[in-house]
Amino acid sequence: MYTREIVCGKKQCGKPATYKIASPWSYGLFNELKSYGLACSEHISDAFREAQGRAHLHRPSVDERVGEMAIYRFEKGKLDKHMERLGGSDGKGLS
Repeated sequence: MYTREIVCGKKQCGKPATYKIASPWSYGLFNELKSYGLACSEHISDAFREAQGRAHLHRPSVDERVGEMAIYRFEKGKLDKHMERLGGSDGKGLS
């Protein structure tokens, strides 16, 4: 859980992150959102495309399960399981 200010992952942006790009991930009984990036509203499209490219570089082990990558509303201090899912694998659906 994040409690400090988290900024957009785009180099030299510095704006607060408002979106988390992640996939549901589990290993046995443990589960969370596997994070691929954090972005502000200005950089979410680029960050999502970059995350999709990186996701294919790291295949899960036979014991891991990774769901569809999506965009979640990022709020400092909010647990993964309470984050609002906004868009799916096409990167669309942002409100």
